[in-house]
Amino acid sequence: MKEILQEKGKKRTNMCKFITNAEKICRANKQNTQKRKVKKWKEPNNFMQYAKNNAKKFYIKRRTA
Repeated sequence: MKEILQEKGKKRTNMCKFITNAEKICRANKQNTQKRKVKKWKEPNNFMQYAKNNAKKFYIKRRTA
C-alpha cells in the first residue's frame, strides 16, 4: 500500500512541475497578446478622445454664438 502511495506522490509532483511550466508559458503568451492589443488600439482610442473633445468645443461654440 505504501509503495502505491509513494508512486502517486511522484506522479503528482511531476504533474505539478508540468502544470507550472505550462502555466508560465500560458501567462507569457497572454501578456504578449495583451501588449499587442494595447499597441494596436492605442491610436484609435486617442484619436476618438481627441475627436470627442473637438466635437464638444465645436458644439459649445455653436451654442454660444
